[in-house]
Amino acid sequence: MSKQTKYTLQEVTDARLEREWLDLPKRIYRGNRNWVCPLDPSIRAVFDPAKNDLFTGGEAIRWVLRDASGQVVGRIAAFYNREKAMLETQPTGGCGFFECIDDQQAADVMFDAARMWLASRGMEAMDGPINFGNRDSWWGLLVEGHEFQPLYENPYNPPYYKDLFERYGFCNYFNQHTYIWRSGITENSNRIFDRAAHLHATPGYHVENIDMKNLEEAAENFRIVYNKAWALFSGVKPLGRDEAMRLMRMLRPIIDPRIVFFAYFNDEPIGFFIMVPDLNRLIGKFNGK
Repeated sequence: MSKQTKYTLQEVTDARLEREWLDLPKRIYRGNRNWVCPLDPSIRAVFDPAKNDLFTGGEAIRWVLRDASGQVVGRIAAFYNREKAMLETQPTGGCGFFECIDDQQAADVMFDAARMWLASRGMEAMDGPINFGNRDSWWGLLVEGHEFQPLYENPYNPPYYKDLFERYGFCNYFNQHTYIWRSGITENSNRIFDRAAHLHATPGYHVENIDMKNLEEAAENFRIVYNKAWALFSGVKPLGRDEAMRLMRMLRPIIDPRIVFFAYFNDEPIGFFIMVPDLNRLIGKFNGK
């Protein structure tokens, strides 16, 4: 049976279709104790031009995939921003928010739609699965560690997604790692404390907790360190002052200043270490609301 007769692709154009698009993961992951339902407002904001600056010079589209009975069995989004696309050696758009039953034909219909839509806008390559936004949210495909609960707004997916992507032709571009560590005192952490004590004794170095009364200074120090560490990497745009301040304001409700640190050498910011409570431990029972 051909793709056209077995599956039907439908663009998300109204609230009813968006609701189906948002709700599909609840069926895909039913009974999976490690999956955490994302908050609807967080996902909607990605596709809201009033909240996502990448729509300036860019577009996004979403589809749901129906089987012959009309049931939604897949979803995907495609998007591009011309400024970011031109940072690559060839104009590159993205696809993401992919969810699908374990059926290669279903996945191919959605990948084809995303690829052709991007090509019609001048894109010569397609990254995925990625986010129409920064790499700190919804970026990448989980290929190991399915037995653990993901961190807030980090990807989680069934193991078979890797095969669906690779059979279509996607190849691994880079690896991202997330680690879990039991924070008891160990021989290893004692060595870390020794190194830290040596650094503290070296003139010029000092570490401070974030000053919640001066978030503008914290945002600027974060921006300086981030840009020196990351801005030269392919596809990474330098962080602007307004963007850094928006990030700080977003984090403010959950920041514990005791576990956010900035490092300085001769009063110049040289590093930061930011820990925040894992919100997935809190929102698991919210069902997206």
